[in-house]
Amino acid sequence: MAGLERFDNLAWDRFFDFVAPDVAQMSMSELDAELQRAGVDMTKAVASVRLALDARAAREKLARAREMRATITKKLCDYALGPMEDARQILHQMISTCAPQAQRGVLFRKLEQAATDDDVRSLLEDIQRLEQLDPGGGDVQP
Repeated sequence: MAGLERFDNLAWDRFFDFVAPDVAQMSMSELDAELQRAGVDMTKAVASVRLALDARAAREKLARAREMRATITKKLCDYALGPMEDARQILHQMISTCAPQAQRGVLFRKLEQAATDDDVRSLLEDIQRLEQLDPGGGDVQP
């Protein structure tokens, strides 16, 4: 195919307009008939285009799901950690006002070292047991 460079793009456009029918003006049935006449099977091409479109839609759906998951995870963490912080504040007030003077230092240290909800629950149970043992408050004035 030597010598194809000697024609510019305008010449090639005119050539293809002369040789090929104007597909923009054709109906779908005319296009199907033209493709069948030329022996072109479009089923594989259509399937690959649909597959590519489905893959793109799936990637977009996955991206939206990841964003939603991050949002939900943040909300859950905020919700789950919120009560724990509230429980810590309540325990701090409880220790400073209700706990016997002799145990306050130990209870504050346990509260500072409490890392999980179970630790906070355990500390609350300890304080409740102390209150059951000494319902009067336990502060003995000399």
